[in-house]
Amino acid sequence: MKIYLIILLFVTALFSCQKDDDFTVTAAFEKADVTSIACFNENLASAVSGFDISVPTRLIIVRLKPGENIKKLKINLTLSAGATVNPALATGFLDYSEPKIIQVVSPGGTIAREWTILIYPAP
Repeated sequence: MKIYLIILLFVTALFSCQKDDDFTVTAAFEKADVTSIACFNENLASAVSGFDISVPTRLIIVRLKPGENIKKLKINLTLSAGATVNPALATGFLDYSEPKIIQVVSPGGTIAREWTILIYPAP
């Protein structure tokens, strides 16, 4: 009886350690979209009074709160699951007085889309 138990444990261990290298991302998850944005001032408080994201035109429009400095903002994007952004935006405080173009790449790398970020100061 012990020999059967040992064989069963050996076979289980052998097959459970096989590596699965053929993982592919299905078309349903192959997206390169921005779903949300947050902007922070130098005190790391939210600087946003509102925003709009247009997926068809790949345009992100952000409206700042009164008194926020458009030249010193930190941006945080929420992307489609597994997507990445280039250039990286978490590199500190940046000047957004001019439109910024970023590239969002899908998890499998088959889709790369350019997005434009427009930030407007409060009137």
